[in-house]
Amino acid sequence: MSSLKLQTNIRQFLSENMFVFLLTNICSCIIIVFIKQTDVRIQGGYDMNERKNQKHRKTRIRRYTCLSILLFVLCLTGITYSKMTVEATQKKAQGPYKYYTEVRVQRGDTLWGIANEYIDDRVYDSLDAYINEIREINSISYNRIYNGQQLIVPYYSDTLR
Repeated sequence: MSSLKLQTNIRQFLSENMFVFLLTNICSCIIIVFIKQTDVRIQGGYDMNERKNQKHRKTRIRRYTCLSILLFVLCLTGITYSKMTVEATQKKAQGPYKYYTEVRVQRGDTLWGIANEYIDDRVYDSLDAYINEIREINSISYNRIYNGQQLIVPYYSDTLR
């Protein structure tokens, strides 16, 4: 065991601003002063916390900048989307305008014939859908109409009146 050297580092505080590491060779009982160092504040001029704070500050600035850019892009996207939606709605609203006219049934007229005369294929998928609307407006339960009967018929026009 004599050939085995045991070494330990002993940290001894001399004052608030200075400390000394002592290396002790237990076998030979020689004490060597290893490092003498002063506090970082005195030697480097920077506090370790100040460096850490600067790092955190830079991180916060980057995060704030990224979030600001993201928020700006989201707002711009929302405004663009809403503008496109409004324009599409306005174009749709400008489409054919719905009006109503009164038709007097003549001898030989049928509901199918009147519907064929006033239907707009852009609005109605089928003639049956248009006839059902005419029946609903005029409270007709069957497809029977009579000579001299007044019918209110919807029609569509591209011009606003």
